Amino acid sequence: AAFRFDAPYGQALSVEHVEPRLLHQGEEVFVDTIAKGTTIFLTIDLAGEATQVDVELNGHVDGVPRGMRIPTALTRFGEEE
Repeated sequence: AAFRFDAPYGQALSVEHVEPRLLHQGEEVFVDTIAKGTTIFLTIDLAGEATQVDVELNGHVDGVPRGMRIPTALTRFGEEE
């Protein structure tokens, strides 16, 4: 399975750092196999100027390719006070 962080507008994002340490390349973080009922917490540092990010999870469920995307893009930068 892999998470993909896509910039819906503007230049592509890239993953700079992941905790816990996982293999990552470009805009993807590879999490290998996730067992049913498992909860995973990741801290991910993204580089790029995009103000929004779409989060996708892609992989296989019972051998069938599956993908999901959160319904709305996340805002990366809050309003300055």
